[in-house]
Amino acid sequence: MNEIDREWLLDMLEYAQTAIRILGKANAATLAADQTSFLAVSYAVQVIGEAANKVSPAGQAALPDVPWRDAIAMRHRLVHGYRSRSAEIMVQTIAVRLPELTAVLERILNKSVDDERSGALPSEDQ
Repeated sequence: MNEIDREWLLDMLEYAQTAIRILGKANAATLAADQTSFLAVSYAVQVIGEAANKVSPAGQAALPDVPWRDAIAMRHRLVHGYRSRSAEIMVQTIAVRLPELTAVLERILNKSVDDERSGALPSEDQ
């Protein structure tokens, strides 16, 4: 993995963890009633999608476990369909999908560090 793609993956991980932390144990009604938290988690999910979109096509192809299309599509829905944002969908995304994404990203990023430490040869896209 090239260093630029790694930085985008780190951004995805950071913002996923942030959204999970902000949501906490809130349900859809609680999130909908708290505009500051709703906007904060919406922004975090947007950044995840934007960072996903910035990962090179080769990087995306090399990491099929990352739900690229879903992350990018969610970003587009939040930005372009801002009038129809749903607290229920946001809670479902953050409470279910982001922990899954976080686990995948941590595995990928840890493997990348382990490969560097073991002296593995860089991939062709580096």
